[in-house]
This record gives sequence, structure tokens and C-alpha cells, in this order.
Amino acid sequence: SCYVENGFLEDSLELLSRMGMEGFMPNNYTFACALKASIGLGAFGYAKSVHGRILKTCYELDPRVGIGLLQLYTQLGDMSDALKVFSEVPKGDVVPWSLMIARFGQNGFCDEAVDLFIRMRKAFVVPNEFTFTSILNACAIGKYHGLGKQLHGLVVKGGFDLDVYVSNALIDVYAKCEKMDTAVKLFAELSNRNEVSWNTII
Repeated sequence: SCYVENGFLEDSLELLSRMGMEGFMPNNYTFACALKASIGLGAFGYAKSVHGRILKTCYELDPRVGIGLLQLYTQLGDMSDALKVFSEVPKGDVVPWSLMIARFGQNGFCDEAVDLFIRMRKAFVVPNEFTFTSILNACAIGKYHGLGKQLHGLVVKGGFDLDVYVSNALIDVYAKCEKMDTAVKLFAELSNRNEVSWNTII
């Protein structure tokens, strides 16, 4: 864990190998660290071998391990295997939902991103700023402008309109549906603008 958190990714994987050779069994925390290190190194083949080892345990149901596996397959663009992992991961937390919504949107699967967001709401999982940014970006790309405008109310209600990334995504939605008056108003009210804010409104 300390090696991974401090950027010594190769060393952490070497320790994992030594741990196995000395007869010690990894636990959920060890597997999560191994996934994080191998993904960080771009060692996706190794990460998949870690997944194989995880399947021989009960740790595939652990939230921390599940997030690591979701990051692995979504980073590879393998949304099919990501969905298989997602089906097994506990879904009471917003993180796996947000991660899947973001990756679906980024890979152009906007219909799937919107469907997943609706399922998340039905499961009574409360969205955070990352969720809103991701689903609004998907709405802008996939022409779900009506939904994007509806989400504006939820954003304000949750206090996320103060988040620059959420606001940038809202500006993009309104610009894409040719509501430039609202886009300009949101931009004017945004006190912590960044480069994306300017590029979006331009």
C-alpha cells in the first residue's frame, strides 16, 4: 500500500510476487493495490492475471477490488467485461455508478450512460459532482439536451452548480441546444472559471 501510494508501482508488484512465493495469501486490500499499480504501469496483462487470482477468492465482491477491476476494463475500453464486473459490485455507493457513466460517455455510448444514470436514480443512489459532470457531458454529446436541462434543477438543488466542472458541462449542454442566453448567463455567474470554461463558451 505504501509503495503504491508513493508511486513505487513496480516495487509493489515485486513485493506481491514475493508474498506469493513465501506462501502468503493476498487479501482484498492487497488485490486492490495490485490492480492500481498494474493499471498505473500500463501492465494490463498482469492486471488481468490478478483478476484471475481474484476470481479464485471471494474478493471480487469487495467494493475496493471491484472499483479496481472497473478501472481496468473501462480503461481498456472493454465495456462488455466492465459490465460483467459491475453486475457483481455492490451498488450502494456512488463511485461504481459514476465511473461507468463517465466511461460510457467518453467512449461514445451515450444511450448506455443515460440508461445507467436512470437506473442509479431508481436505486436511490445520490449523484455527486463527478456523476453530474459525466452525465451532462454524455447528454451534450448524445443530444439528450432535454434531460440535460432537467438535470440543471438537480444540480442546483444539490449545490453542485458551484463546481466548475459541473458548470462547464451545463454550459456545453445549453450551447449544444442553442440556448446561448442561458449558456452565457451560466458563464457570467461562474466565479472560478478555468480554461475549459472559456473554450466551451467560445
